[in-house]
Formats: sequence, structure tokens, C-alpha cells
Amino acid sequence: MAEDISIKEQRSLFEAVVQVEDAKNNGDAGRTMYVFQKGKENGAEWRIADVD
Repeated sequence: MAEDISIKEQRSLFEAVVQVEDAKNNGDAGRTMYVFQKGKENGAEWRIADVD
């Protein structure tokens, strides 16, 4: 389940941060943060920059 999505505009790119709550088969839960980046040039695509 996604908690919050934060998108920031920087000088040469856009950066999105998404925090996700993970559910494991054994009942444990965890949280993962994904960082996506997309350049401002035409045809740029979102790419995963970091996973914590």
C-alpha cells in the first residue's frame, strides 16, 4: 500500500519519492522507499534511482 508520493522539481530533473508498506507471507510488515528520477529533456522516462 502506498503511503505518500512526493514529487519535487529540481534544476535538471524531476524526483519522486514513494514509501510502500510491504506485507510478508509470515505476517511481518516492512517499509520500502523508492526514489524515481526523470530528466526534463524530451522523451525522458522515469527511472529507479534508489531503493531503501
